[in-house]
Amino acid sequence: MIKKNNQEKGQILVLVVVGLVALIGFVALAIDGGMTLSDRRNDQNGADAAALAGAWATAQYLEEHHVLIEEFNCGNAEVINAINAAYPAAKARATSNGFTIETGLSEKNGVQVSCTSSSDKYITVKVMITTTTQTSFMQLVNGGTVQNTVEATAQVNPKAPVGGGYAIASLSPYCDKPNSANQDFTYDGGIFFSGLGGQNPAINVYGGGIHSNSCMRSNGNIWVKVYDQSGAIAASGAIDYYQQGGLDTNGNDSLIPPIFQPWPIHTDRFIEPYDVEHPQCGADQDVNTRNGGTIEPGTYRASGHQGDAINVQHGTLIMKPGLYCLYGNFTASAGATVQIEGYPPGSSIPDEHAGVTLYMPEGDFEEAGGAEIHLMASTYATPTNNEIPGMLIYMPASNRGFINLGGNPENNFNGTIYAPTAYIDLGGDPANLSTKGLELVGYVIVIHGSSTITMPYQGDQLYHKPTTMSLIK
Repeated sequence: MIKKNNQEKGQILVLVVVGLVALIGFVALAIDGGMTLSDRRNDQNGADAAALAGAWATAQYLEEHHVLIEEFNCGNAEVINAINAAYPAAKARATSNGFTIETGLSEKNGVQVSCTSSSDKYITVKVMITTTTQTSFMQLVNGGTVQNTVEATAQVNPKAPVGGGYAIASLSPYCDKPNSANQDFTYDGGIFFSGLGGQNPAINVYGGGIHSNSCMRSNGNIWVKVYDQSGAIAASGAIDYYQQGGLDTNGNDSLIPPIFQPWPIHTDRFIEPYDVEHPQCGADQDVNTRNGGTIEPGTYRASGHQGDAINVQHGTLIMKPGLYCLYGNFTASAGATVQIEGYPPGSSIPDEHAGVTLYMPEGDFEEAGGAEIHLMASTYATPTNNEIPGMLIYMPASNRGFINLGGNPENNFNGTIYAPTAYIDLGGDPANLSTKGLELVGYVIVIHGSSTITMPYQGDQLYHKPTTMSLIK
């Protein structure tokens, strides 16, 4: 006969009870944990929304008051006003979402706005939100509450030029060797400087720098100098290139004085192409411009076998201020003059002035055989007829065209020339290429000649991308 052990009675019941308690605990943890995570997500959404609302108010103020990156300073009155605009906007958005936040972050429940204007220039809006979640089951362990603290940071960047602050910038990411078959030194990317003859040509850039997303090369006896605002040679970094090993001086590294001043350095900065908003073009214009005359803003289309939308061969072409949309070439030949109405060659140009934008979805810009061209973009205070303030020539990325600024020493270009996939050629004997300020941004840029080219860079005369904001944390 088998005897039963009475001590084993009730063990199953004990295991069931223990398992049931554990199961209830897991269920309680899941419920309370879910409540806590849900509240935290809601808190994070509230912090994100408040930070973005504050950043939007700051960005809107900077945009409306035309605060440029070149003049951005944390002590500037306009910048201070932009900072102060963030606080009420962030608080109001938080309130609308059921949160009450204060000025400052000492209690981890508020908004704080910071400004940086040293090497980088931006404003940050940081919001912290702290809430308490009332739990259902965890009160048995911790008193029934869980504290959540979340944060969000939005950054505002002021209006900045498309060339990253450089007077000359090549956006091509590729470098290739010269065409050895004909030695024409044509490159698929980068910037190429070439001196001709027995002269000592130079390009002098004042107030800006020179940058290549790929390579930088020189051939012959040309000197490239960048000066700061005081007129002294700029500090190291004013001339730079992105691709490792991308500097080629054709064996002229040891010339005295150096052919580059300051000497180009390798940089990790890469300028991404910017998609400028396409302007609203005006009515079609059917005008014969061969012998000059006065023309109105509007849309000009190619006619004839040469594909010219505007072709001036003789006389003076006077362009009224505004937007000119060209579906074809702009060509000016020897003996022709092109100018803005009210600003004949040699006239003084005020800081605030009317001008033109040549928007070129198709075609090339060609100064052929020594034509005299005086063109300038409008400044921000005086746009008159849909032109893009600060933008002189804009070839969108769909136009892999050619821009020849020619070699007439009387030529004068003021504003931004932006052609992210085009070839820009500056050759011949231009002297003072610009009087108010010029920015050249293209895919490939070739500068050559036998004289000295002077090129000033003045930010308030150039096109700037709009103020931007983003959530960074």
